[in-house]
Amino acid sequence: MFKLIVLTGICLCIAILTVAFVKLPIKYIIRDLFAKELPLETVQNVDLNRYQGTWFSVYEFYAWFQAGCKCTKAEYLLTDSGKVEVKNSCYRDGNLVTATAIAWPINKGDNSKLYVQFRAPFKGKYYILSIDEDYQHVLVGTPDRNYLWILSRTKTIDENTFKEFKAKAEELGFDSSRFLKVNHECSRSD
Repeated sequence: MFKLIVLTGICLCIAILTVAFVKLPIKYIIRDLFAKELPLETVQNVDLNRYQGTWFSVYEFYAWFQAGCKCTKAEYLLTDSGKVEVKNSCYRDGNLVTATAIAWPINKGDNSKLYVQFRAPFKGKYYILSIDEDYQHVLVGTPDRNYLWILSRTKTIDENTFKEFKAKAEELGFDSSRFLKVNHECSRSD
């Protein structure tokens, strides 16, 4: 028990020092460190060949690692090994910011639940909660209900699609009032 307390204390100190130097919002980092995952229903089948390509974030929950971003998009490329190369990008303070990662199924044969790793050894979970049959719109979230995105192949979605995803999010236990619309008005100077 003592080792667990010491280890937790060390992790907390590292998190606090990281926040102090990087100026990240500590309340969100602490929330993420101690978040409780709950079972979360995902779609039955995901065809990663059809899923790959460019997706624009149209609505999302606040994410400290995306704070100040606009024109947010993700590009997915299926590799020969069955993993997915991920390239997220946005404009922040007029600068293009990118983050690359690798994703792979948590459970073999289930492409709806993925691990995403931006920096080893840390990885997050990426659950595909709803997707239309044409692979044009998708609802993606995390089992702790802290993060949720509505992604689209275009920079906008119609109101009915938003309402459908919002209702699905509520059905799955997400607080849909937290959705923020992503600004996609960017110029070359952004």
